[in-house]
Amino acid sequence: MIEPDLEKRRALEKAVAQVIEEHNPDREQRIRGQRQVSQELGFANYRALCEELSGQDLRALGKQMSGFPKATDEAYRARIADAFRSEDLWGDYEVRLAGG
Repeated sequence: MIEPDLEKRRALEKAVAQVIEEHNPDREQRIRGQRQVSQELGFANYRALCEELSGQDLRALGKQMSGFPKATDEAYRARIADAFRSEDLWGDYEVRLAGG
């Protein structure tokens, strides 16, 4: 369920953003560690390690998926608008789209 009270929702979003910000140094350390271990194992980078272990060409996958956002944008916007309307939040969604 989406919190119906706009002010409470904004406070929750602010609290989530603060927690994310607090954990960013941990994420950075983890990413640096992945890179270091990948290189210690003889891979150029973490992506190369993942490609080797998964058997997937991640660059090719990225190219294949590059058109996905554009191809699904209209359907996504229609579905998200329906969801916001069903929760009686459409007005707030329109304000956010306008940058408010």
